[in-house]
Amino acid sequence: MHYKLKKSRGIKRRGRCSRRHRGGRISRRMRMKGGLGPNDSVNIGLQGTYSFANPAAVQQAFKMFTCGTPLQYDAWEKLLVACHNRGLPVYILTSGNKVGIIRTLQLMGLDAAFVEVLCTNAELSVNPMNASGQHNFQGQPKYQVIAQIMTERGLNCQGPPIGYLLDDNGFFTARKLTQDNGVPPDVANLVVTALRSAGIVDRFGVVNPQTTIDIVRTVLASSPASQFAGTIADIMFYQDRTGQMKMRQRNSDHAGLCPSIQFVDVLSNQQTPPDYNLPALLANPFYQLNVSQLGLNRIDGDEAQFNFTPIVIIEHTIQLVNAGRVQILFLDFDQTFQIWEGAIPFEHPLLGRFAAAGAAIKVA
Repeated sequence: MHYKLKKSRGIKRRGRCSRRHRGGRISRRMRMKGGLGPNDSVNIGLQGTYSFANPAAVQQAFKMFTCGTPLQYDAWEKLLVACHNRGLPVYILTSGNKVGIIRTLQLMGLDAAFVEVLCTNAELSVNPMNASGQHNFQGQPKYQVIAQIMTERGLNCQGPPIGYLLDDNGFFTARKLTQDNGVPPDVANLVVTALRSAGIVDRFGVVNPQTTIDIVRTVLASSPASQFAGTIADIMFYQDRTGQMKMRQRNSDHAGLCPSIQFVDVLSNQQTPPDYNLPALLANPFYQLNVSQLGLNRIDGDEAQFNFTPIVIIEHTIQLVNAGRVQILFLDFDQTFQIWEGAIPFEHPLLGRFAAAGAAIKVA
């Protein structure tokens, strides 16, 4: 039982694309409107707004690092503008680093395009408690969060489709093993490497649906992580009320809580943008900084974890928004809006590294 996904580096370089979507830029009026509110700032103890000291010199490179290519970024921007023009609320809904995502959106100049960054991460260092007592979603399934937001906005969760959650359905990666289950990073890497080699999980953390708990135990028993075979099996599976072993939840598993928000798996139709340019991305100063100092796996290495949301999915969503068939939108961040797994933490001790790389960040 083996299955592997080809990395994007196998796509032939087609040259740089000079296209820019001139009509879809985030308007100055949108930027002045405000964007992320107190639940993304003072209520979680986050002070100030990040911006580049010299945005004309580095912001475009940061956008290309985040989204991967000009066409990919332009597609996302066009979607955000379409939502803004129709007064349609857009949320980031993530299990990742809320603080890092907020800072990333600020540096991209896109924070005004989102109502809020909703986060289910149980780790308070990356998802601080909200002092207002509201929107503390630590440890909750994403669709439980969606159901609450829908109630707050007076929207019907049980009616016909009125919105989407664009997300990846992976859940079993080394980062998540460490982050959510406390598995030491070196052990998590050994476990995921063994499971990938056996075709049990792909590089996005999506588990082969034919996998059973006995298969997992057998594969790990003969791996360098053999002593953790039982622990990992218990993380991946659980016993339901009938006594059967079931695979643990994915992002779509609680969609029945709010069927009016349809789940769109951005890994289901993998497509690399036609302007994907590996040499350009390797030369990107933010990519180089993240690989050399912040622990990002190389995009041309065996452990690379990245994904381009197919532009056809983004464009289809734009069509539905413009046709008035969407009333609310939820976007995942890691490997959905951003191509990488994991947002830059942007802790204050790290800011000096950005300044040394010629991308000084100021806090206003």
